Amino acid sequence: MVLGFGAPSHAGPGASLTPSSSRSEGLDGWAPVLESSPGIALTNPGNQTSTRNAGVSLQLVASDPYGAKLTYSATNLPAGLTVNSSTGQIAGVLTYAGVGTYDVTVSATDGTLTATQGFTWTVTISFAQSNYSIPPNAAAMVTVPFAGSQAAGSLNVVAVGWNDSSSHVSSVTDTQGNAYVRAVGPTVVPGTATHSIYYAANIVSAAAGNVVTVTFTSPAARPDIRIAEYRGIDPVHPIDVTVEATGSSSFSDSGSVTTMNANDLLVGANIVQTGTTDAGSGYTARSITYPNGDILEEQVVTTTGLYGATAPLSPPSAWIMQMVAFRFSRVDQPPMLPAIANQFSARNTSVSLQILASDPDGDQLTYGATGLPA
Repeated sequence: MVLGFGAPSHAGPGASLTPSSSRSEGLDGWAPVLESSPGIALTNPGNQTSTRNAGVSLQLVASDPYGAKLTYSATNLPAGLTVNSSTGQIAGVLTYAGVGTYDVTVSATDGTLTATQGFTWTVTISFAQSNYSIPPNAAAMVTVPFAGSQAAGSLNVVAVGWNDSSSHVSSVTDTQGNAYVRAVGPTVVPGTATHSIYYAANIVSAAAGNVVTVTFTSPAARPDIRIAEYRGIDPVHPIDVTVEATGSSSFSDSGSVTTMNANDLLVGANIVQTGTTDAGSGYTARSITYPNGDILEEQVVTTTGLYGATAPLSPPSAWIMQMVAFRFSRVDQPPMLPAIANQFSARNTSVSLQILASDPDGDQLTYGATGLPA
């Protein structure tokens, strides 16, 4: 609330004057009145979600009650984004942004008045490309190329299935020399099929045509190799949890497992004896091989919980389904420590004060203090 005097056209922010009915009520016929100061109107843009490596353009909208020029600012934007202080446009490319959720604060000021808004900006992984190869006969070696170029730091996933239980995978390699590790498997239906999922984390960049080669100890019956590239996965500790199952029905189901990391990429893959008809609930199919009918699918989750991979098949048959949960790259935001009020204590009294803090990334916190009374 403000108290103002003078003509309304010159009163400035928050001032208002009203002619009085008698000169004794005010100064020269004007009586002071109280009025709320109008503020800057800054629209909250709402929570944002973008994929890593994507271009971004978000316009902040604000107005000043007196038509003054506004200056914009923002804190804790994902790496690669900046705000134009004159126009309020947030723009950039999320090439180097860590995958996760950022607590962003935006402000608009005219030098006297300031308005702020807070929202979250979630940077999620991005699917880059996929491919598959299904030799019609037994094969001791299968090659599958990545048709597009590959970005450094990406994750390569290789789903390997074959229709016998006697052959084994001896190696998974590519022309760039990336190191492949088995995430889950081999899961076996005796006498029928075998399936494993391999991955290479933090790969090197490559031009189009990086070839993945799967080599078996002996010719594998009708091998089915599916590959995919994802960007934004933790380059050092990519695996969260895995789960696998076998069965014979019209619904392949890996079973469920509780994730330990909030932001995960779930990759499911199966091998069936008939054909997979669609992705499971919540999943996106990246490959359903033809004519084998085996799937590679994915889903992004942002909370810990009980998850699994499913996919329907027709007609019913024996199947193997596996799921691997890959961790997003970390954002590594600073801890949040609310302000602590000034404390007053009598000499010789006992004191207990709880400090409340939290870490947006869930890291364990260590506390310290300086200048405490003896």
